[in-house]
Amino acid sequence: MLPPLEKTYLEKISQIESKMTLHELAAQVLCPLACDMNLDEIKEMLDKYPIGTMFVADDTKERCLKINEMMNAASNIPGLICADLEGGPGWKINDCTLFPWPMTLGASDSLEHVRIMGESTAKEGRACGVHWTLAPVTDLLMNKFCPCIGVRAWGDEPKHISRMVNAFVKSVQHDGLMAATAKHFPGEGTDSRDTHMSVPVNKLSEKEWFDTYGYVWKNIIDSGVMTVMVSHINLDFVDSTPENTPPVPGCLSKNVIQGLLRGRLGFDGVVISDAIKMCGCSSSYGVNEIAWRLIDSGVDVVLFSTPDYDHKAIVDAVQSGKLSEERLRQAVRKILELKARLGLFDDEAKKVEVSNEDKQRYLDCVREISERGIKIVRDMNSTLPLNLDDNSKILTISLFHEHVARRGRIQHLDKIDEALKQRGFIVDHLDNPPSEDVRAVMGKYKAIFVNFHFPPQYGTTRMDQIQFYSMRQAFWRDHPCVVFTSFCQPSLIYEFNFLPNLVLSFSNTPESQEAAVKVWFGEIPVTGKYPIGFEDYFSREVE
Repeated sequence: MLPPLEKTYLEKISQIESKMTLHELAAQVLCPLACDMNLDEIKEMLDKYPIGTMFVADDTKERCLKINEMMNAASNIPGLICADLEGGPGWKINDCTLFPWPMTLGASDSLEHVRIMGESTAKEGRACGVHWTLAPVTDLLMNKFCPCIGVRAWGDEPKHISRMVNAFVKSVQHDGLMAATAKHFPGEGTDSRDTHMSVPVNKLSEKEWFDTYGYVWKNIIDSGVMTVMVSHINLDFVDSTPENTPPVPGCLSKNVIQGLLRGRLGFDGVVISDAIKMCGCSSSYGVNEIAWRLIDSGVDVVLFSTPDYDHKAIVDAVQSGKLSEERLRQAVRKILELKARLGLFDDEAKKVEVSNEDKQRYLDCVREISERGIKIVRDMNSTLPLNLDDNSKILTISLFHEHVARRGRIQHLDKIDEALKQRGFIVDHLDNPPSEDVRAVMGKYKAIFVNFHFPPQYGTTRMDQIQFYSMRQAFWRDHPCVVFTSFCQPSLIYEFNFLPNLVLSFSNTPESQEAAVKVWFGEIPVTGKYPIGFEDYFSREVE
């Protein structure tokens, strides 16, 4: 549970909150997306609304610090900056350390690796002006085709996940540098649908939920996580849905937030919604109702809000009696308490220095995690490890969804060709080639590497017709050395169950790509563990 705040902080918060106008209260619960605006637009917004929190993504240290400065100049209440740092600070802040996807840490099965990632997240993030990470993901990957979770999950075993995410939270929140967020309550990962596109349904029974997701949630709440993100997923045993009726998303359910999260599980920190523009939330009501209904349901911070209509909607709802002012004030008090826990009301701001030694230690940890985040799922013909002559000609093929932005920082597998060239090979590359094109040239190459790149993304991570055109006629049956590798997609062996070999990397970051090349040539042993099980293909190896 969260430790109690000092009396001086509570008195200060009470004094501030009691003097806040309705205009200020409504602005404090909003969290707009800073990366959608330039600095002039942010200033214009802050001149109209004293916003409480802003979300940054793919930003620079200098801009994040400038946004902090602008928020603090616009209000006597300190601003709060949050970001999705699921893969460390480099996930959303340029020039910071980028860690592999969380499932890679699940495969490394090392609490020390988790601790170092948490330290890096807090120190580098806070040095860049970010106070709050919307991580860790605490979901269980029960459905291996869940497109919005996938390798964002640490695994599928409750005790293992609980151990890992608790270590991350403890490290991130150490010394009050940064707040962590457990997400996505009440639990994604059971449904093959995506909350960006629909309202998925978690159909576990009450007992099944408490034995799995509930176990993880109870442990992370008891360990003192400062915030929880409530998702747009429906929890069937709490809010059952009549046949052929749209389900109630958790973020708009008093039963889920006030009854289960705050009541039965005893959470007393800040509740933030998942992004309200996602179809799982926005499909429930018009734009003038979503924000105030979230607050009324028990949400304290409205993520990806649009102040020009969300602020007015909240003010109008209070003035008309649809939303009680006391509920709004309760949400604001939670936000102010979070800011106090992070030292934002202190006379001297926390100063964080990240040394070159720190940065090197973080990078060394990234390499270790990456090398332990690879498995050989199948090698029927003992193709691996390869032993090729210098100056051998090699063809690399990348297969991926076209015209789709992949989640995370990495959009392409550029590091692989670079790593092969560094080893003295002559490398050609093709993206999503028709199989006929591969057959026309494959005789020139000593080895062909087919790399599937399907990290979590919106809609689906299943294969489509592009991959069909690349894989039909089985060109690899007529070439002596073809190696298949799946980056970020553990379920690929199910899609292409005919493959003679398959290397699985749980991440696609540059160090993970380099680690895959090392495995191909036997330069490192395969020491990682399966953090998930996949019936008929491989069994979980963590506990």
